[in-house]
Amino acid sequence: MALDFPDSPSDGQYYEGFNWDATASVWRVRSNFAYIPVDFLVVAGGGGGGVGSNSGSNRGGGGGGAGGYRSSTSLSGTSTPAENPLVFERGVFYTITIGEGGAGGAGGGQSGTAGEDSVCGPITVTGGGYGGRNTVAGGVGGSGGGGGGPSGSGGAGEIGVGSNGNGGGTNTGGHGGGAGGGSGLGISNDISGSTVGYAGGGWGTNSGGWLGSGYGSGGSVGSNTPGLDGTANTGGGGGAAGRVDPSGQPAGDGGSGVVILKYDANFDLNIGVGLTHSTITSGGYKVTTFTAGTDTVNF
Repeated sequence: MALDFPDSPSDGQYYEGFNWDATASVWRVRSNFAYIPVDFLVVAGGGGGGVGSNSGSNRGGGGGGAGGYRSSTSLSGTSTPAENPLVFERGVFYTITIGEGGAGGAGGGQSGTAGEDSVCGPITVTGGGYGGRNTVAGGVGGSGGGGGGPSGSGGAGEIGVGSNGNGGGTNTGGHGGGAGGGSGLGISNDISGSTVGYAGGGWGTNSGGWLGSGYGSGGSVGSNTPGLDGTANTGGGGGAAGRVDPSGQPAGDGGSGVVILKYDANFDLNIGVGLTHSTITSGGYKVTTFTAGTDTVNF
């Protein structure tokens, strides 16, 4: 809710946690403000891609599903409006966990593994579903993994959260990941100060099939080609690998997740040693990006 400040404040006047600084002609946040609004982006790890078989025909691998995605600064999923900011209580500890991406299938006829969940206080987002193999269905997750061609179904995703992995392609068509998004395309967000794409589904394999195109993820299109990894800290799904020779070609790993918090620059965030992080200050706000680990934070 927007604040409605008085038109003619007096020096030192208190208003909903702010003080009027007459010298600078600005409202300032009180140092003892008990509840602090925090904008957020939380993305889980992407799922690993699947690998097609080295025997038979039309045996595509499925792309990994994107990690679940929630945000207060842009869409909170492909069809869900931005959420309200979180409210952190001063002195209370909140857990932050960055989900790792799932491993891609290591050789012929292997599915990937699901991505790990990310956590930010009361919010938990689910890791992306794994990409299927051959005719095996993709895994469920924040976004569903693509099914293996020619007939594997896509895994189910959380409604309105993240973007789908895309199916293992063959001339008869594998299937894209399930509900949670629509196209495998990711979502752009500028909370970090730069516009970055997150939560893109991994590509499936072989010409003529369902090929994904997602932020932070890639994949191979054709035979005997390894899949590409999802980009770290985007939650992108891993790319599938094509039909392989007996030596095997691996599918791509899912990209790790990320948590980003944006809050008034007058406050300092205390961060546990188990978290890898960085902070910038711009336009009266601090933006803290967490890229790995798990621990607690508090104001």
